[in-house]
Amino acid sequence: MRFVEFKLPEKDSPLFKQIFSELSELVELTKDLPEENAVRQQVDAYLEKLKQNVDVAEDAVEDAETALLIAIAKQFGGPQATMALMDIKKFKQKVQAEIAQVGTLHQEKGKEQIRTASTEKLTKAKALAKKIGKDDEWGVSLHNALSYYENDQLHTDFLDICLANNGLRSPFDPSIPYQKLNLKTIINPTLSGLFANQAAFNKLALLPLSTGTGQGSGIGPGETVFACLTPDTQKAGKSDLTIGGFGTVEVKGGNSQESTGWLDATGVKATDLRSAFLSVVNPALKAKGRKKFTFNDGTETTVNDIIDNADFRPEKFKFLKTVFKLLSPEDQIKTIDALYNEVAPTVKSDPKTKKMYSRYVKETVNLITNIASRSELESINKLQAKLSMMEYAIGAYKAETLLIYNYVTQDISLIKGIDGIEQSINSSDLITTAITIRGKGAAKGSPGVAIKTRDVNRRTSTYD
Repeated sequence: MRFVEFKLPEKDSPLFKQIFSELSELVELTKDLPEENAVRQQVDAYLEKLKQNVDVAEDAVEDAETALLIAIAKQFGGPQATMALMDIKKFKQKVQAEIAQVGTLHQEKGKEQIRTASTEKLTKAKALAKKIGKDDEWGVSLHNALSYYENDQLHTDFLDICLANNGLRSPFDPSIPYQKLNLKTIINPTLSGLFANQAAFNKLALLPLSTGTGQGSGIGPGETVFACLTPDTQKAGKSDLTIGGFGTVEVKGGNSQESTGWLDATGVKATDLRSAFLSVVNPALKAKGRKKFTFNDGTETTVNDIIDNADFRPEKFKFLKTVFKLLSPEDQIKTIDALYNEVAPTVKSDPKTKKMYSRYVKETVNLITNIASRSELESINKLQAKLSMMEYAIGAYKAETLLIYNYVTQDISLIKGIDGIEQSINSSDLITTAITIRGKGAAKGSPGVAIKTRDVNRRTSTYD
């Protein structure tokens, strides 16, 4: 006799998605019933059986989150899956009938209101997910993120307004290369309540739109916000979004005045840049490695130690400047070219930008050798940020537009094309940081960018 094969569903298979979706809807519906309700207790008991092989201890209805539901859904396979789906659907019908008969106070939120639209909101969240190029599972995550507001009307309004492409009162203007905006002033006024609860807004702002591992994956702060609110927007491939009139858009988001958006179009690491730096510097200064060197403040060290400490970061820049004093003009150019080829290889090779690249290499050498104080380092920061922005525009990402966003202040800088890069990089509104070539304590070597949110106190000290 041939037995039916028992096979667990893959996480992205249609079987898994159907089980996950039905379970999610059942849990959301059941939350509308008081804990002492008999039907809710039956659902609790049923879910307890389902999660016997899952290493969790939460109350089956009250604390069921996405990870738990995924774990439960993955337990089914073969004929059991069909039976489980039938059972879940029967429970959903039973819960819906109970809600319709007695109505429900949403006791967990402490509000005296009847909440019977959970399934409708979940359906809308899935529709919005589909609209921006995501699946039902992501729609459930969006629904859960909006639930943190504990405001059913705002939850519903957000979904309805975004589905109708009315999220922004004043849409972005693609004819302006560089725009400085604030989301609070351009959002649909009906959704202004989103900003009243920063903790809940953070759940939305930090909801991952990208999936997977490696370069270009992980949480991109703000991606979900703009994917939902902005008309004619979808999840892109390597870049974050495609927005009508702006092409592919890379979103760089953060929540402070520090460098929160890394311009790592090539995924370069500090160790990569360190290797490139040493490939020129070590052979050039090998004979001087053990030579003693004394700074003007009396500090004595060796050339090897100076090389080890050299970096573009302010606290180590004096060592980099000293290295360049020891290099020949030819090796100075070779060193910066080796570094910039890691950060912006397409800018170097593209016929439209290679002359610009060569000019930036020479400008950097000139700045390193002539900068006298810490306050002048910004010139190098901005030059390296400009190179990296251009690499995003013409390199592997083909990101025609950069959207820099502070999800606390809601400030936005929208930078489109080379003209936008030129205009933005000279603006006092952006804070840029330089590349780093020291591997210790610096996972990313690329420059960074953030929106200036308050005056930055700069210390002025000389490099000698």
